[in-house]
Amino acid sequence: MAEKTQEIQTDIEDVGTVKISEEVVATIASIATDEVTGVAQIVGAKHSNLMGGGRKTPGKGIKITLDPQEGAVIEMAILVEYGNVLVDVAESIQANVRKSVENMTGIKVKEINVNVEGVIFPEGSKKQSDKRLPEKKSGK
Repeated sequence: MAEKTQEIQTDIEDVGTVKISEEVVATIASIATDEVTGVAQIVGAKHSNLMGGGRKTPGKGIKITLDPQEGAVIEMAILVEYGNVLVDVAESIQANVRKSVENMTGIKVKEINVNVEGVIFPEGSKKQSDKRLPEKKSGK
C-alpha cells in the first residue's frame, strides 16, 4: 500500500520530521480551485452536515498521489459556469493549485490534471438545448 504522507525536509536539523498527508494537499488544492473565477463545482465534492450545516468538505473529489522523487500528481474533475472559456478556467486552476500547494507545503507538483465534466447554466435561464428551432413553414 502506498504511503499517504510526504516527509518534508526542514532547514532545522535534529528536531524531528514533518509529514504532510494527501488529505491536507487535497484540501489546499480544493480551496485554490474554488478561488478560480468560473469554477462552479468540483465533481465528487460531497456536502457534509458534520462540517457545519451542509458546507462542502474541502478536498473531496480530488485525487492526490505523492511521490518523494517525482512530486505530487493532482487530479480533479470540475463543472464550469456557463459563459467562461473552459481552457482558461482549467489553466487558471492549474496555476493557482500549483502555487498554493508548493508555497504552503514545500511539495513539488509534477502535474495537475483537470477534467471538465460539464457546464452549469445560471438559475432561471434556459439551456441552449432547450430552445426549439422555429418550425419550417410549408409552401403548399
